[in-house]
Amino acid sequence: MSGFLYHAKSFRCITHIGNDGLNHHEIEAVEGNWEGISYSTWKDIKKICETFGVPQDVWPDYVGHDYAIDIPIIEVMERQKRLRNTLNSLSAEQIKSHPWLEKIAAWIRNEESVFFC
Repeated sequence: MSGFLYHAKSFRCITHIGNDGLNHHEIEAVEGNWEGISYSTWKDIKKICETFGVPQDVWPDYVGHDYAIDIPIIEVMERQKRLRNTLNSLSAEQIKSHPWLEKIAAWIRNEESVFFC
């Protein structure tokens, strides 16, 4: 199954009324984009990083949400500093251990924020 890895300089919420007749919001990337990756790849990144001392809960992980709908944007942004500090503490060799980790680290170095859903 695939998910979406969002990265952007910032995010904004777009509100809309869903097919269920209720108000919803979707997070939209500003100066960024999303990449489709499998759930298993996402889990692999987190497991590899765990061997480097990166706790699982540092990742802004919203598996179970459809696309970026109704994800708590304030929580997403609050988690960025810890993620950034943690990934910046990894060595270049550790970062190169997984191609997706290299991408995420590059986005972080570029002052972008990330989350997965």
